[in-house]
Amino acid sequence: HDMQQCDSIQTPEIDDRKYRWLRLPNQLQVLLISDSKADKAAASMEVSVGHTSDPNELPGLAHFLEHMLFLGTEKYPNEAEYAQFLAQNGGSSNAYTAFEATNFHFDVYSAHLEGALDRFAQFFLCPLFTESATERELKAIESENAKNLQSDSWRLIQIVRWAADAKHPQHKFGTGNLTTLTDQPGRSVALQLEPIIGGVQVSLCARYRPPLKIRDALFAFHKEHYSANAMRLVVLGRESLDQLQQLVIPRFENIPNSNRSLPTWDSEPYKRAMSMQLCAVPVRELRMLLVMWPLPSIRHLYRSKPHRYLSHLIGHESEGSLLSLLKEKGWVDSLSAGESHSSREFAMFEVQMTLSEQGDQQVDQIIPYVFQYLNMLRSAPAARWVFEECKGLAQMSFRFKENEEPLDAATSLASCLEHYPPEEVFSANYLHEEFAPDAIMEMLSLLIPQRAITLHASASVASRAPFREEWYGTPFGISKIEQHTTTAWAMAVTNPKLRLPDPNPFIPTDFTLACEGTSSLPRLPQKLRDDMQIVLWHKTDFTFRRPKNNLWIALQSPVAYATPQNAVMTNLFTRQLSDELTEFAYHAEVAQVRYVCHNTNAGLNLMFGGFSHKMSALMERVVSKLVSPDLTAERFTIQRDNLTRGFHNFFKEQPFQHALYLATILLEKSRWHILDYLEFITSEKLTLQGYRDFVKSTLLSKARLQVLCHGNSTAEQAQQLVQTAHDQLGAMSLSEAEVADGKAAMRAMCLPEGSEVWVRQHVCNCTPLQQRHANVDDVNSAIEVYLQVGLDERPRSMMLELLQQILSKSAEQQLRTVEQLGYIVWCTTRCVYNVVGLRFIIQSSVVDPQKLDERIEAFMETVPELLDKLPASEFGDFRQALIEQKKETDKKLHSETSRYWAEITPLSLYDFDRSEHDATAVATITQQQLRTFWDEYFARDSPRRCKLSAQVFAAELELPPRPNGNVICLDTLQELLDYKKTLSTFPGYEEVHAAAQLCGS
Repeated sequence: HDMQQCDSIQTPEIDDRKYRWLRLPNQLQVLLISDSKADKAAASMEVSVGHTSDPNELPGLAHFLEHMLFLGTEKYPNEAEYAQFLAQNGGSSNAYTAFEATNFHFDVYSAHLEGALDRFAQFFLCPLFTESATERELKAIESENAKNLQSDSWRLIQIVRWAADAKHPQHKFGTGNLTTLTDQPGRSVALQLEPIIGGVQVSLCARYRPPLKIRDALFAFHKEHYSANAMRLVVLGRESLDQLQQLVIPRFENIPNSNRSLPTWDSEPYKRAMSMQLCAVPVRELRMLLVMWPLPSIRHLYRSKPHRYLSHLIGHESEGSLLSLLKEKGWVDSLSAGESHSSREFAMFEVQMTLSEQGDQQVDQIIPYVFQYLNMLRSAPAARWVFEECKGLAQMSFRFKENEEPLDAATSLASCLEHYPPEEVFSANYLHEEFAPDAIMEMLSLLIPQRAITLHASASVASRAPFREEWYGTPFGISKIEQHTTTAWAMAVTNPKLRLPDPNPFIPTDFTLACEGTSSLPRLPQKLRDDMQIVLWHKTDFTFRRPKNNLWIALQSPVAYATPQNAVMTNLFTRQLSDELTEFAYHAEVAQVRYVCHNTNAGLNLMFGGFSHKMSALMERVVSKLVSPDLTAERFTIQRDNLTRGFHNFFKEQPFQHALYLATILLEKSRWHILDYLEFITSEKLTLQGYRDFVKSTLLSKARLQVLCHGNSTAEQAQQLVQTAHDQLGAMSLSEAEVADGKAAMRAMCLPEGSEVWVRQHVCNCTPLQQRHANVDDVNSAIEVYLQVGLDERPRSMMLELLQQILSKSAEQQLRTVEQLGYIVWCTTRCVYNVVGLRFIIQSSVVDPQKLDERIEAFMETVPELLDKLPASEFGDFRQALIEQKKETDKKLHSETSRYWAEITPLSLYDFDRSEHDATAVATITQQQLRTFWDEYFARDSPRRCKLSAQVFAAELELPPRPNGNVICLDTLQELLDYKKTLSTFPGYEEVHAAAQLCGS
C-alpha cells in the first residue's frame, strides 16, 4: 500500500491550527495538527475494539487490557516509566474502554512530545503483561468496579443492557471484576437462570470449556484486535506538519496490520424487549422515566441529522412543548430527548424525564402524552423552517467555534476519524447539508408504542421488583405492555396545547467585534467602578476575537448565608427562579446565550455567557424575574422536594467525598452542615409565607454587586449593562461594616502544631438523622490526610506545588499500583480561602482508614530519600514543567474569565498576573530548599507539622479504639464542632496585605 494524504480539512473560520490526514502503508489513519502557539502537545489513539468483543467467558477483558498497556513494554520495561516521564514534564494521561472503541491519550509540554510519543507507541507494538503486574492490576479493576457498585448511572445502564438479547454484545458487562478476570479451570456444565416476564427460566448448558489463563488471553486479544487498520492516531504539537510527520511515521508504521474486519452482530439487540416495561429501585432518591426505542444505525445520516430534528422538537422547553404541558400538570420536572446510544449497527433514541412526587404515581398517564406529541409530529409534513433554524445555529456554532484544549481535541478527533471522511472529521457534527423529510418521517414511524421499551426508576417500584441484576445487584422487575395499551397510545388524540415552538427570537445576527478599529486595549481587566453599590471590572477581549461575552455578577447579600435556614431558602429561590424562566430562557440557551443562577456563601451569583448580540435582553428579563418572582405554592412544593432529595442523596456520594466534606467542615470558619439544611427543609419551620417574605423583602433588600464583564463589549456597554441591572434590582447599598463582616467569614482555621487531629465518621456514631440516610451498603472506606502549610505566600506556596508535582505519581505508583489500596489514590494540594496545604486522598474497599493513614505515613517516610536521590536534571524537569504550567495561555474566553473571576471573588485578591508572579517564584526554588521545606512542615518529628486525618469507615467495619499519643480524636459531629470553637483563624488576605505594607514602609 502507498501512503495517502489529505490536507483540505474543513475548519472553523478562525483557526490558526494546520491539519493533515494520512493513511500509512500499514493502514493506520493519522491526523496531524500543527499549532505553533501550543503550550502543550497531545496525542490520542483510538482502537476499534471495545467490550463488545470480550470473550463470553471473560467479561471485562478489553477494559483490563487497557489498564495493562500502561504497565511496561519491551522497550520501556519499568512499570512507572510512562507515567513518571509525563509527570516530570507537566503531562497527564488516561484511557477509557467504550462499547466498541478503546481510547488512549496523553498531553505533555511541547518540548517533550518526542519522548512521550516513543513511550506511547510501544503500547501498540510490544506490551509485556508481566505476571506480577497482571495479578496486581486485577485488584485495580476490582477497586474500580467496587467504586461503581453504588452508582445509579452504572446500575441503570446495566439494566437497559440486561434487557437486550442475551446473545447480543449489548447484553454484556463491560467493566469486569476479580471474579470474571481470574484464571479459570475447565468446566463442562453451566446452570443458567434468566428472569422472564412472570418468572425465571432455567437452562443447562453442556459444553466443555478448556481452562483459561488470563495472561494468555491478554496476549491473544491484543494480537487479534490491535491491528493498524482498526486504529486512528491524532497528534497535536508545536512542530510543522512535516516535522510531526517525521516524528510519527517511524514510530507507528510498524504496528502490525492483520486487516482485521470490524465485528458485526445481529443489528436488532432488542427484539425480545419491544413493548417491555422495566422498573428498577435506585440507590439514591431519584425518580426517572425513560421511554426508549431501538433504531438502525444513524451514523451515515450525519449530513441530514433527522434524529437531531426530532430531539430538537421533542426536547424543547418553550411554550407548546411536551415538557411545558407535563410541568403544568405538576408531573415532570425536566425532560431531554435524543440518541442515548449510537454504534456501528444500532442506535437508541430516548426521552428521559425526571418525575415529581405526584408524577411518580402517574407514569401510566405521562407516557400517552409522549405519544400524543409524536402523533402530532406525524400528522403534518416535516417543517423546513425548523431544519433551517437548526442548520443556521449549527453553522454559527462551527463558524465561531473556539479551539479545544490539545488533549480534548486529540481525543474527540480520534473518535470522529472512524466515522467520517477526513475532510469532514471536524465539521461532521455540525453539518446540516440536506433537508431530508422522508428520513425524518421514516424515523418517526419507528417511534411507536409497539416498539417502545420503558424504564421507571424509583423507590416506589420496590414491590414490583423481585429480581436482582447479576452485576450490580439492582432490584428490578419486568412486565409486558398489553396490546390494548399500545393500541390506546397509538390512537392518542393530541392535546391542543401541544404544538411546534415559535421561531427563536434569540438567534444573533450582529457579529461585530468591539476590539475592531481600536489601537491599544488593556491586557488585564480594568476597574471601572468601586463603591458600596458596585465593583465593576472590565476587559474587551482581543485574543479570541469571537462575538461572545461573559457578564458575571456576584450579588453580595449579608443575609443569604447568615443562618442554615436562610441558606436553604436562598438555594430554593435560585432553583425556583430558573424553573420560572424555563420557557423564556430555553430559546436563548438553544441560541447559545445562557445564564445560570446559584447561591454562594456570600449571596448569589448570576452569570451570563455566550453570543453578545442579544445578551442584554436575556439579562433584563432574568433580573426582573429576580425582583418579582411568582413563587407559586405548587412549584415551591416541587422544588422543596427536589432540594430535599438532593440533600438526602449527598449521603449516597462516594466515601472519599465524605472525607473531603469532614475536613472542610473543620477547616472553614463559617460553614453550615448539610444536616442543618436537612433538618430545616423537612420541618414545619419552612413555610411558603415565610419563604416568600424572605425572598421578596429581605434577601435582596441590601446588596452589593461585584461584576466582571469580559469579552465582546466596550467599557461603556459594560457600565450600561451593570447600571441597568442595579437600577432594576433597586437594592440599598451595603455598609462598610457589612462588607467587612462578609470578609471576616471567609477564613480558614489554624490546626495545632506538633499534634494530629483525627476526625472519624462511622455510622455507629452518627446522629439519628444521618444514620437514617447513610449508605450502609457501600463497602468502601476513605481518607483525606491534610498537612497544613499556612498562608498562600510566595515562594512557600510554590514550593508546595512543586513538591506535589514531584510526589503525585510516586504516591500513586506506591499506594495504588504496588500496594493496591484502592482505585482512587490522589496526592494534591488543598486551598481553603487563602491557606494552603498538601493532601493525600484514598478510597479503599480492602483496608480501613486507620491502616490507610499508616500507609500514607509510611510513604511520607520515604520522601526525604526520594528528594535526596532525585537527579538534578529530573528536578530541573519538574521545576520547568511547573513554570510552563503557570505560563500556559488560556485556550478559551471562558477559562480566561474564570481566572480573573477567582481574583475578584470571594477574596478580592486582584492579582490578575498571578501566574506570571508564580512562575518567577518557581524559577528560584532549589532542591535543597525543597528538602528543608519538607523537613519543616511534613517530617513526622517536626514541631511545626499540622496534620488532619479525616476518616470515613464503611458500615461493615468495626471502629478501632481511639489512638493514644498526641492525637486529638473526634468521633462525632458534636465533638468536631466543639473542638473547632477552640481553634483560632488565620488572618484574611487584606490584613496580611496591610501588615506587609506597614512593614515595607
